[in-house]
Amino acid sequence: MKIPKPRKRGSSWRVEFMLNGQRYSATFDTPVEAKEWAAREIIRLKDDAKRIESGEKPNHTLKELCELYYQKVSKSKKGHEAEYIRIYSFLNSYPKLASKNIADVAIKDLINWRNDRSTKVEPSTVKREITLLSSIFGYAVKELLWLDSNPFSKVTRPKSAPPRNRRISQDEINQILNACSYSIGQKPTTQRHMVAWCFLFAIETAMRRGEILSMTWDNVYPDYIVLPDTKNGTVRHVPLLHSAVELLELAKGLDDKQVIPLLADSLKNVFRRVLESTDIKDLNFHDTRHEACTRLAQLLDVKDLGKVTGHKDIGILINTYYNPTASEIAKKMNKKA
Repeated sequence: MKIPKPRKRGSSWRVEFMLNGQRYSATFDTPVEAKEWAAREIIRLKDDAKRIESGEKPNHTLKELCELYYQKVSKSKKGHEAEYIRIYSFLNSYPKLASKNIADVAIKDLINWRNDRSTKVEPSTVKREITLLSSIFGYAVKELLWLDSNPFSKVTRPKSAPPRNRRISQDEINQILNACSYSIGQKPTTQRHMVAWCFLFAIETAMRRGEILSMTWDNVYPDYIVLPDTKNGTVRHVPLLHSAVELLELAKGLDDKQVIPLLADSLKNVFRRVLESTDIKDLNFHDTRHEACTRLAQLLDVKDLGKVTGHKDIGILINTYYNPTASEIAKKMNKKA
């Protein structure tokens, strides 16, 4: 097989080739780097294919596989920082398992790892980690041809905990505003004021913390906000209640670009300290999204609500974020009767 010729794409050089029905590609700064990579990959893939045909075990550890996956796959993802943390936390916490040849990693090893993790973190965290590690082994099977099958296909995921249904009472809202020395209608001028503003704005819009902090004035329109970079990778238009528009008016003049000039860590730390100074228990900032979804559900049908919140899966929206009380449902029923 001939070494493919790199092609110039803007200021970079891209090289790609097909082998055994799979397409491989990469981008480099120079054509020499691109050509050298293609040559190495072709040799490696052919050698791996021969090894598999002969029944020879791959000579790669799980640590090598994880690091290669991060370099070749994770880095191109939007959430690569989170994957970096999960991958290297796993490698550092389970060095014995990570040092095993991937062909020797048995289903029992993975079950033992899952059971140990389940004693330390929430089931939802274990499920996310299993999904990542399964993808890593899947990469070894489908792309690298290092394995014939994915051992995680036979590992049962833990059952999810019941969806969190924490609502936020008006008394709790008042406590948080008081702890921030902030009053509704006040221009936010301190960090605590801005945290209170974000808290109120989240309840009015169902926007996530990161979405609020990333808002820029060129994304703000008279009755809606455009979020160009959301969690699921799509653009979202968030329609605004009058109360949300009023909050935006209060934020004008704080910064020429950012609506709220506040760092994510600052919001997180200040909000934690604020809660510690109150009588409020078991509340996190993301609970504002539950509260907002439940309130907006009184005004919108479920399809429109999904457009506001960005949920593609209406089932997740209804089962996870919509948490009305029996009294609220009764009032809604009687209003329509």
